[in-house]
Amino acid sequence: MYIYRLSDALCTELYRDKISVERFLFRPAEGNYPEPQTRYHEILPSLFSRYEGAKICDVHMGQRFSFGGAELTFLFTPEILPAIGAYSQPNTNSLVFTIEYYGQKLLVSGDATDFVMRFLTDVCGPSLKCDLLQAAHHGAAHGEPDPKCPDEKAIDDFYALADPDTVLWPTSRFHYENWVLSGKRPGFRVLIDGKRRQICAGNTNKSYLFRRNRTETEMTRESEETGYGKIQI
Repeated sequence: MYIYRLSDALCTELYRDKISVERFLFRPAEGNYPEPQTRYHEILPSLFSRYEGAKICDVHMGQRFSFGGAELTFLFTPEILPAIGAYSQPNTNSLVFTIEYYGQKLLVSGDATDFVMRFLTDVCGPSLKCDLLQAAHHGAAHGEPDPKCPDEKAIDDFYALADPDTVLWPTSRFHYENWVLSGKRPGFRVLIDGKRRQICAGNTNKSYLFRRNRTETEMTRESEETGYGKIQI
């Protein structure tokens, strides 16, 4: 049995594990709207109560945290949504943030909808450029208000500004091969263009090593031998 100790835990998805947490970085939706659909307003307090002594930190847009040589910056948090416009999809409440480490930037888009992507495109512009990008909502970004009818231009524009060298697809190999690669998911035209490295969560033997001035061969060997600074996908 392994016990993992985390100084900061980001609540993007809820999964059980044997971990020790010092602090949760979290931002509830204003008035829990529209979270009654997901029951997160009930689930999260129950989760937090399992980690005695852990601090709950309500983050806000633009806030930064530094730890272990990495810098985390929140680009989008839901407290600003009432000022932007009406919304109805729980995924529109998703946090969006970057992690910069060893001179490289990972952009975590969480479950961001086209609504959030349009806002970030307007506000952040070229600063969205990153080395690694987590494709939103398991590679199938939702629309607002209709999740099945996303604004594909807004999604394409967001991904084009991010312009990652590597795309992380948090989905199964079946979904990746049968839906993403077949062009049935928003953002396909931008992200699957032949020049980017693709990593699917279903391929559990692939990893990305955060280290400067290393060739791809060296990075692969070091990842296998040491596990230093890697993200296991």
